[in-house]
This record gives sequence, C-alpha cells and structure tokens, in this order.
Amino acid sequence: IDVKKGKLQQHEDEMEELLKLMSLNQSALEEAERKYDNIVRYKNMLAGDNVVPTILPSDRESWVDRFYAAVDLPENDFEETKIKYSEIQRISMDFLEAAAKCATLIVEEMFLPG
Repeated sequence: IDVKKGKLQQHEDEMEELLKLMSLNQSALEEAERKYDNIVRYKNMLAGDNVVPTILPSDRESWVDRFYAAVDLPENDFEETKIKYSEIQRISMDFLEAAAKCATLIVEEMFLPG
C-alpha cells in the first residue's frame, strides 16, 4: 500500500510539473504571437500602409510588461533595431494617448454634481 501511495504521489508531482511547463509554453506562445503581430504591423508601416495599432484589453493594463518585452527585443542588425525602437515608441504613444484620455475625463468629471 505504501508503494502505491509513493507511486501515486510521484505521478501527481509529475503532472504538476507538466502543468507548469504547459503554462510556461502557453505564455511563451502568446508572447511570440504578439511579437509577430508587431513585426507584421511594422513591415506594413514601412510599406506605406496606414497602420493603426491594435491594443488588446490585456495590453491596456500591462504597460510595464509591454515596455520590458520591447526592451528585450534583439538589436543584431539595423532592421531589428528599427523594429525594437518603433515598438518602444508605439508603447509610449499608446500610453500617452490613454493617459491623456483619462486626464481629460477626470477634468471633465470634476464639475459634475456629487
């Protein structure tokens, strides 16, 4: 009976480790998809297309995550460097736009009755 309990615990531990790995892989996949979308958007911008950044609801609350992900982008050649700093600029512009909207709303609501 003790041997069966030990094997059961071992299997439970293995399953827990697999679940952690799956979660990490899912996060890595989502980040890779986001980076790919940014690269496609940047290439379209270089081609002269009018590119409107897509801001997901999750991105609206993760300015720091977006910024550090952009900072971690490689700079191995000129093209990668342009992509990296364009993304940092895009994040800054998105942040400023959101901050300006929030500030305007705060000022406008200041005069509303209690």
